[in-house]
Amino acid sequence: MPTRTHKQDTHPRLTEKQLAKRLEFPKGADIHHLENHFEDSSHDIYVIQEPEVTSPSCVVKVLRTNALKNNLFWQLMNDCFNAGLIAQTACFYAIYPLIKEISPLTIPTLKQQIIEPADPDKPKQPALYITQVYFLEGQVSTEITHEMVQDLAKHIACMHLSTSDHFGSIDEPIAPSLHDWPSHLKRILAKYMDKFPEIPPFTRQRLLDQIEDFFEVDEFCLIMPDLRWDQFLTKKERLFALTDLDAIVYGPREMEWVLLEYLLTPSQAEVFLKEYTQFLPVPDLTEVRDVYRTLLYMMNVLGSTDYEAWMKQPKLFNITGY
Repeated sequence: MPTRTHKQDTHPRLTEKQLAKRLEFPKGADIHHLENHFEDSSHDIYVIQEPEVTSPSCVVKVLRTNALKNNLFWQLMNDCFNAGLIAQTACFYAIYPLIKEISPLTIPTLKQQIIEPADPDKPKQPALYITQVYFLEGQVSTEITHEMVQDLAKHIACMHLSTSDHFGSIDEPIAPSLHDWPSHLKRILAKYMDKFPEIPPFTRQRLLDQIEDFFEVDEFCLIMPDLRWDQFLTKKERLFALTDLDAIVYGPREMEWVLLEYLLTPSQAEVFLKEYTQFLPVPDLTEVRDVYRTLLYMMNVLGSTDYEAWMKQPKLFNITGY
């Protein structure tokens, strides 16, 4: 499946000395910037190694505010869920402890957050966001075991058990009514259709009609529209920690289930179902799948540029009544 290419990162960033001036590090601490291979990455990442300590003590994320330019994912996150990247970053104080309480996985502990205005006379227009969390040992695995799939299923089930009658960001929901979602989703989809000429006109109308007919929502839950394996750390062939909490919002769980069809193989899907259904039933995706697949394509969640191939992804959860 063709994907969008990324340019080598040339983004200006804080130097290690500039960062050290803003954060309280022990004397002799080593600050190491992790090389970023993608120009549209949302943060610069630094690892802090304290003197006489065998492993790093914390990780620092510095928001790249100009990374939002032409970033369809965060544009749609803002329009769909009132969850722009800057707003989500400023909400870490609420997101981190909430997910730590809900998820069976380890969640980084938020150590410090600094939000600085570009102009001291305009404190309500911050330009620098620095988030410091305690370091977690582990690695990003490219080999996915069945045990990792079980761990993912349990984590997602626990997130889905945290429900709300509103959709949107955790601290500032868009609307208090469940009935607002279909009309809101239809409006967003119609707004962005013109940016994607590869979506045929007859398909556009069919999708908009489907929203009117089939998008009744009983409740919203915590979802990650940018869910990927590389957002987790592993230990001993098990999922250990979730490290990227930027895009967690209240939304329809069907949307995350549709995304799972792109992340799991058929055999992994069977393992996932067996674990998840110990907590919750599986929603019926039959009438909503194409709409959410199109929305996720527009959000560029996995970088695909071939709409036809994207829509032909195998249907792993195409039965009701699990």
